[in-house]
Amino acid sequence: MSTTIRGSLRTATSPSNCIESSPVAARLKRALLQAFFTAYYPYARLLTWLMPTLTLDGKTLHIPPAVYKPLENEHHYRDFVQSGDTVCDLGSGSGVVSAFVAERAARVVALDIGPEAVAATAANCERLGLANVQVQQSDMFAATEERFDVICANPPFVEIPMRGADKQWATSVTLLNRLFTEGRDHLRPGGSIVVLYPRRKSSRLQEFAREAGFALVASRAVGPKSVKLWLLCGLYLQLFFDAHFFVFRRIDESTHC
Repeated sequence: MSTTIRGSLRTATSPSNCIESSPVAARLKRALLQAFFTAYYPYARLLTWLMPTLTLDGKTLHIPPAVYKPLENEHHYRDFVQSGDTVCDLGSGSGVVSAFVAERAARVVALDIGPEAVAATAANCERLGLANVQVQQSDMFAATEERFDVICANPPFVEIPMRGADKQWATSVTLLNRLFTEGRDHLRPGGSIVVLYPRRKSSRLQEFAREAGFALVASRAVGPKSVKLWLLCGLYLQLFFDAHFFVFRRIDESTHC
């Protein structure tokens, strides 16, 4: 996941924006973010090592330290899956999405580049007795030629490069772009890509979608969190994300939704 993201943010021509968008300011911002996440990943690993389980809607997940702990009501991905669907859980992490969409889907293919995430997804789905989930280690869609009714993704929204497969769940400069450009070839007719993403950054998300030939057809908030989940969000420095689900379909099909 190392291709440079194309495109640039639209900025006004006011002096303040010119300063903020200057190459020096951009390099400084990037350096500060890299320094922050260099410290944040070990911090998050320590928290998960201390608190290795999470229960959502009655299902307990065991999460290894190198894997993202789901804190944004990810179990509601199941609301976008219909009975009999074939679903791709792209970047499966702990397997939280697979664990809940498998209740409705005929079959789930869970893909993740990280070996710890692949093992966690497989172990959690086995523990929950889910026989319709297939787990594969894969860089995006590289390990499958299959087409899906629904592709579920929770991509990182901080666009800085970090080395290591275990440092892709919060930061990446390629995943968002590849989600749409590669996902297009893995959707069945009428299929959709469902993305969990902060609303304040949704214009960036829609920009990549349009470039790849997708249109936004629906969006909704993730819903209220439990007190326990809010407390965990505070510990993981993951507050005020205002995460929403965004549903995309190919432009040539979206007018028929």
